[in-house]
Amino acid sequence: MELSGLKRSLSRFELGVCIIIISVLIYYAIVKISELTVQTEITGIRVIIRNMHSNLDLYKSEFIISGRTEAMTDMIGANPVGKIFPPMQNYRGEFDAPDPLRFSPGDWYFDRTAGHLVYLVIHTDRFLSPVAPPPRIRLVLQPVYRDRNSNGRYDSGIDMIRGLRLDKVEPYEWR
Repeated sequence: MELSGLKRSLSRFELGVCIIIISVLIYYAIVKISELTVQTEITGIRVIIRNMHSNLDLYKSEFIISGRTEAMTDMIGANPVGKIFPPMQNYRGEFDAPDPLRFSPGDWYFDRTAGHLVYLVIHTDRFLSPVAPPPRIRLVLQPVYRDRNSNGRYDSGIDMIRGLRLDKVEPYEWR
């Protein structure tokens, strides 16, 4: 008894269908992996910023408990990295009015001139911000205070500082 029917090879049509199916599956896998890398950046940045807020709360509590709230004014607009937050893995240091184009996406740095902690976004196509390119997140330490003279800004020696907060310099969102 001969089993010649079982030795039949794939026809060109069947081979073409297999190649198309495999190509479509590879395409969707690449799209999904790409989406996951974007989500990884978004989640990573959110976690880092939440950790910054937690470290800032601990920092403030030390001053409030010891009754030295006025000493917190030294950190307004100052670099919190190394003093309040531990340095991030890709933190490049402090610079005076740096050109953001000299840094790589994913880098953090502190702009001493503006008093901003800056993160350069990796997945720029999914990030919206009014900041001129390159896309970046800018954060600043601001005082929380009682505005005794009602002028809308903190005046050392007049207004009563109650703490510090980490604010976005401008709004941003991820798509």
